[in-house]
Amino acid sequence: MGWIAAAKAIMFTVLSFSLFFMGLIIGSFLNVVILRFEESRGFFHWPALTGRSRCPHCRKILRWHELIPLVSFLSQKGRCRRCRKRLTVQYPLVEFLSGLIFLLPIYFYSLSPDYLLFSAILIMAALTLLTLSVVDLQRFVIPDQLNFFLGFLGAAAVFAPRPESFLGPAARLAGFFDAPLPNRLLGAAAGFALLGLIYFLSRGRAMGFGDVKLAAAIGLLLGWPDVFLALALSFVIGALFGIFWILTGRKKFKSAVPFGPFLAAGTMIVILFGRQLVGIYFNLFNFI
Repeated sequence: MGWIAAAKAIMFTVLSFSLFFMGLIIGSFLNVVILRFEESRGFFHWPALTGRSRCPHCRKILRWHELIPLVSFLSQKGRCRRCRKRLTVQYPLVEFLSGLIFLLPIYFYSLSPDYLLFSAILIMAALTLLTLSVVDLQRFVIPDQLNFFLGFLGAAAVFAPRPESFLGPAARLAGFFDAPLPNRLLGAAAGFALLGLIYFLSRGRAMGFGDVKLAAAIGLLLGWPDVFLALALSFVIGALFGIFWILTGRKKFKSAVPFGPFLAAGTMIVILFGRQLVGIYFNLFNFI
């Protein structure tokens, strides 16, 4: 039986590398979409996506060997081959994270046929969160098209049930129930209500309405009570980054900070480590 185990290990390794490389390619495309985005013409403006890739500094058309995801950036030491100016770290970072995102199904379900559809939805949702995070960091805007697409994925997930909440069995203590549609609708309502209240009480000064729509879309994707932990984590992460930026002089107390990346980070932490975080909390609670 040893050769069978070895064959399975080889197949698993090949599949993992194949998925990772596929993710690198998708990440390279996402970089093109992000860098060519203009708010006035929408996110997916096809004419803007069809031109050849160029160096952002000298505008020279890039050759095929300068477009290999991750490899080209590393081999060129992060510089353009012609003008030698530094390229943004966004290129390798988005590509690498996209590659990791394509490994999510293996992390969760070992590509079980029962959850292939939900795995595909999970990958597309994570890629969407990555994309809107970069756009929000650069432009201080979350495109409605990305919010709507994430909401569509959440609605589609109703028909692709997952085994349980990302928080594990403990989610039932907070009102998780097995009916997918009511659970997701409750999550969307909770996300919209919690951030919507902040938006209206602050008259839009604390956050933009795009963040409110994003919270609703995340709620539709995660359901209840997962969305509550995702929002709580996003505020904690945002506060930590805010304190760090203020202490280092990069931001002032009243400086505008895009909140979309923190919402995305909170969501991915719940997806990846929600069960473990809840377990740590209950262990501490029992210890006390």
